[in-house]
Amino acid sequence: MNKTTGLARKRQLIDNKGRILGKYDLFVPLFIALSVVLLFFVAKVLLQKDTYITVDLFASGGEWWWNNPDPPQWLTDPIQPGAKELDSLGKVLVEVVKTNKFEVGDRKMLWMRARLRVTAIKSSGQYRFRREPIQVGSVIYVAPNNVKINSSVMWIEGVDEERQESEKLITIKNYGIYPWLADAVNVGDKMKTDGGQTMAEILEKQVEPAEVPPVALEDGVLYVGPNSRRKDMTLKLRIKTAVSKGRHYFSYFQPVKVGFYIMFPFESANVSGYITRVE
Repeated sequence: MNKTTGLARKRQLIDNKGRILGKYDLFVPLFIALSVVLLFFVAKVLLQKDTYITVDLFASGGEWWWNNPDPPQWLTDPIQPGAKELDSLGKVLVEVVKTNKFEVGDRKMLWMRARLRVTAIKSSGQYRFRREPIQVGSVIYVAPNNVKINSSVMWIEGVDEERQESEKLITIKNYGIYPWLADAVNVGDKMKTDGGQTMAEILEKQVEPAEVPPVALEDGVLYVGPNSRRKDMTLKLRIKTAVSKGRHYFSYFQPVKVGFYIMFPFESANVSGYITRVE
């Protein structure tokens, strides 16, 4: 054997049998290293402590401030406090703590407080839910009681102050309504959630002939007179509000201010009108 062949053999780190320097089996330490890495990640997943945060969700067909429709009753009715969504391992992913539901025409509004299992993002102090960052304003889906429903995140525990409940006395006026609607509304009528909570109650009612719009006569005089075919109705109500940053909101999004239009689905009739006074 010449010197060139001997040097070539010495320089051959891994031979055709997968041995290092012809002596050590390469695949054994490689297999051990891969097994250790795999066991590390499996243990990290299995031993990871679940993190739960409490959030307020507003059910919608998307970002509800863009006038997406409210969900129908067959979606909202099955979702009750205590309803859960489980993952493939049987662990709780979503748990509904509290709900408020009330009619809006042929649909229903659904507000719910829920606990979500999330993953903390240490670098930003945020959380991921279903592998996506969860933020106030984002739209997520939850499926408690096997009911999948899109929801807008309104509040996250530890991110913003919790909305407090309060009460207000307001006066509203509804102009030019039909007499049969005025007759259907009575003092003592209440707007209630599905859970029986009273959100609004009529305390006083006043009905008078509606004023017709100004009419220009031939002599140029404007005339305003009553219209016996229509009614103007004034109602005084006690309402429950949610207070955020010192401002009051009815049904979680309607501002309680003079001049704002507000709606009430009472048990006897749907009523709406402009706020003329807030006490």
